[in-house]
Amino acid sequence: MLQLLANVAKHNSAKYGPKLFASHRGLFKVGFDPQGTSPTGKMPEHVDWAGNLALTDEHIPAFCDIVAQSSPR
Repeated sequence: MLQLLANVAKHNSAKYGPKLFASHRGLFKVGFDPQGTSPTGKMPEHVDWAGNLALTDEHIPAFCDIVAQSSPR
């Protein structure tokens, strides 16, 4: 999850954004609907994934726990 988040923040691309959105919608602004930005109802070519991230201080402890659990013991 952290790798996807970092890639969305860094690259703002359709390669990583949909994967993060599908698995962790709570990391995006309330009401963000990438498909709702297109009149066809399909995902538009460019979606501002990074601009719609809604990270808060409350996310930091969970991110730290993920990093701590990934290191060798």
